[in-house]
Amino acid sequence: MANESPVAASRFGISIDGVQIASFSELQGISTEINVIEHRESTDDGIRIVKCVGDAKLQSNVKFKMAMGTNLEMNSWLEAAQAGMMEQARKSCSLVMYDATNKPVARYYLENAWPTKCVVSPLRAGGNDVMQQEWELTYESIQRVL
Repeated sequence: MANESPVAASRFGISIDGVQIASFSELQGISTEINVIEHRESTDDGIRIVKCVGDAKLQSNVKFKMAMGTNLEMNSWLEAAQAGMMEQARKSCSLVMYDATNKPVARYYLENAWPTKCVVSPLRAGGNDVMQQEWELTYESIQRVL
């Protein structure tokens, strides 16, 4: 086995058609699960359970947090889904993790993804906090490609 260093990501981005449309600071929810089908077979000496791989289960949504800026590409994407224009809203995209030198260290490809939720951080008059948006994407399939 090769002596590999663990992946450390210091920045994240989302790209559609090779163009980064947003950067974000937190990422969660990347998961894949496979349903297991149990097959029970009766033998002379009792019941034996044989587990067989089943079909892929629908993945959970990916969630990420980013600073709110003037770029409205994520909002336009969400508005297409809200309007029920799912042909335009379903986009294949990549979630890219970058190291401290801005080199990609991991990439996940999401097929037919679309935004399902956007929450703006609580705001306070007189505060100097950066406005944040929490986004949630759903997708049909996910694959790690880097």
